[in-house]
Formats: sequence, C-alpha cells, structure tokens
Amino acid sequence: MVTKAQLYTALTIASVVGGIAACSAEDATVAPTPNAPRSAAKDGSGGGFQFASLASSAVCTVGGSATQPFIVPAGITQTIVASEPDYADVPDMNTVNESGQQAGRYLYQAHEVGSNGSVSVIDLLTGATKTIVQRSDWESLDPTVWTPWGTLLIAEETNAAKFRDPAYPQAVAGLVYEVIFDDADPTVVKQVVARPAIGSKSHEGMRFDPLCPQCTKTGWLVGRDQRGGCGSRKGAACA
Repeated sequence: MVTKAQLYTALTIASVVGGIAACSAEDATVAPTPNAPRSAAKDGSGGGFQFASLASSAVCTVGGSATQPFIVPAGITQTIVASEPDYADVPDMNTVNESGQQAGRYLYQAHEVGSNGSVSVIDLLTGATKTIVQRSDWESLDPTVWTPWGTLLIAEETNAAKFRDPAYPQAVAGLVYEVIFDDADPTVVKQVVARPAIGSKSHEGMRFDPLCPQCTKTGWLVGRDQRGGCGSRKGAACA
C-alpha cells in the first residue's frame, strides 16, 4: 500500500516536473510554450529523475482544481495531504524531520506573513495538522531546515524588522531561531532560542552541508542573504 508520506513525495516531485494549472482571470489567456522532450541526469548516465516532460506549459484554468492542482507527466501521481485553513496563510519553505523518532513522518512549514509568524506541522501519515509555535514579533518567516542534531531552524526574511525581538532589540533585520522539541514528540515544542550569532539580515533559504571537512558532527549551515549575496556560516554545534 502506498503511504501518504510516499504520496506527498510524489506531489513534491510533481511540483518540479509538472506545472500549476490554477491562475487568476487576468492570466487565463497565457499561451502554452514548448518544453524540452525529456529530462535526465546532466552527465548522460541516466541517473536522477527519469520522466517524459509535458509537451507544453499547462493552460491556465481560473480557480484551478481542488484535488489535482498540478498537471503532471504520466507515471507521477498527486494527492492533497493538507491545505488551508488547516494551517496558517502563506506557507513558505518546508522540511521533514530527517532524523530521530519516526523520521520523515512530519512536515514542518514556516509561514511568511507580515507579523504573528508561526510554524505548523503536518502528520504525513494521518493528515493531522496543527500550529506548533507562534510569536507576535515574528515576521516573514522563510528558511526552514532540520538540523543534524534533531531541532529545527527557522529565520525571518526581512531587512528592516517592524517587530523587533524584545530580547535582541539591536537586531534591525531578520533573526534565526532554533526550535527545540520534546524528547518524546517532535510535534511538541519545548523551547525556542534565538541564534543572533548567525546574523541579523534578510535570510533566504538555509541548508546544512554534511561534507564539511572541518566538521565531524554537523557540517556547515549555508544560507543566502537577500541583500544581494550568498554566504555560509558554521553551525552553532559544529565540531
């Protein structure tokens, strides 16, 4: 039997190889454009995703489909695991619990709203959804990454904070926060800790590089500064 987690994975793949068919009335006349006939590994070895690309871009349908939001190639399936209003508006980057108890079961989303930002979690097996942490001073939450030691890092994507962290009022832009979970339940938040050493700036995307030769436990935390450059900073627990 195919699990919901597997189906979610298929939907994620669909977002890469397919096209979203929903659009506004103003965009409904957008014409299809041809795509490349086939996608494969760049080195020609046949690795990576193997699929026949769509013959053309998806034709816009006003309102879209509530159950089949993507136009996908043959062999790719999709299902809706969860949707608004089960979680907050403007979900942005997401990640799963990559390690620990029931790894891969829970999908975490940061919500890029202007204030009162939050993080939600979706149980990919049951579809149960809930908000696990929310703060009035959080704004434009964007990066979301699972750490090698089993916590979650989230960050704000803003160059000019309208709602400063009361513990760090000198931080004039976005901050990174570490979400620490209950040892027995990765959907229950035990503590949230600001990580100002990573920088106060507009954070866009973060990932850990496990191949860091200087680090024996965690790797490097790599992110992008939306002010126009890319950079990397060593993880707090890098050793």
